[in-house]
Amino acid sequence: MYQLLSAERSRCGFTPIQRDAKLDIAARSHALWILKNWVSSHTETPGTPGFTGVEVGDRADAVDYDYRFIGEILNTQFFANSTEVPNWRIEGVTRMRSLMAAPYHMTGAFGGYHSVGISIAVSAANPLADLNQTRRGAALVVNLGSDARKHEESLELQTDGIVTYPCQGTTATATKLSSEFPNPVPGRNLGRNPVGQPIMVVAGKKKVLTLDDATIHDALNQTLVLLPILNHASDKNEGLATDTAFLIPDSPLLPNSRYTVHVRGSSGSTPFDSTFSFTTGN
Repeated sequence: MYQLLSAERSRCGFTPIQRDAKLDIAARSHALWILKNWVSSHTETPGTPGFTGVEVGDRADAVDYDYRFIGEILNTQFFANSTEVPNWRIEGVTRMRSLMAAPYHMTGAFGGYHSVGISIAVSAANPLADLNQTRRGAALVVNLGSDARKHEESLELQTDGIVTYPCQGTTATATKLSSEFPNPVPGRNLGRNPVGQPIMVVAGKKKVLTLDDATIHDALNQTLVLLPILNHASDKNEGLATDTAFLIPDSPLLPNSRYTVHVRGSSGSTPFDSTFSFTTGN
């Protein structure tokens, strides 16, 4: 999972990130807490099995990680009436791809952090609540940190233009987004009516991003229907900065298919006109 995240960040021009053993431990402890307590949450409850800290900052303190900024993204799945233990490699990649297809989680996965700790935990049935032993679970936890000893300036994208995810040459992306909290499309049940893989556009040096034109075409050169651009001004959840925007297809994308994106606008006062292609996975 680390190799996937690091490679995608590097390919698309985001700041490099290094794996940190302390954050790995913090991520592992929280992934195990999720499975032991059969609950998906960033917040642990004192006194529960496997408790190591209420918030992600508390869990970073517990492993002596000295941070300036700290964040956490996670993706979990509980399987009812199952006798098969999930494959941790498959689950890890699948859940990481899902995080990279969810707008608010994408801002974390590709954000300005120095370090990352990652853990994927899978389990047999919940020993505390499932006497029939018919449930299985998988939990991916990604802890993202900025080392307090390093310069904050190194976290910024040093381009006057933009970077995107996906970007030119990206392969095996998710085809759809069927769940995220908070919901980036308020009022729409993403489980019943999913959207396509979002396209994230970020202005360098934290400049204000303006998109004047944005389109996505499929392999037959048909124009996809997009939702209104999700950015700082339109985000009802108030979770996006002024340097970030998302193009969100109104319908899921086709698997193993090529799509071409065109975006035109300005990064601060610097104009850009960019066209790139990416390919979805299974």
